[in-house]
Amino acid sequence: VSDLTYLMDEMANGNFNIRTRAEEMYVGDFQPILESIRRMNENLSSTLSQIIDASDQDASGAEQVTSGAQ
Repeated sequence: VSDLTYLMDEMANGNFNIRTRAEEMYVGDFQPILESIRRMNENLSSTLSQIIDASDQDASGAEQVTSGAQ
């Protein structure tokens, strides 16, 4: 449970570059939980990267409009 808490807390704080510190503990019913956390981590990280890319593109477009208007 402490490793699950660690993983979830790190993601809640914006750290998606994390790994379990106790993979050997995830046996039986706990294995699918770890797999779900990994998928959630990957999907959230990917979504945030897409948002950052879109934001950068918008900023670049705004700069082009501004310099074109001058």
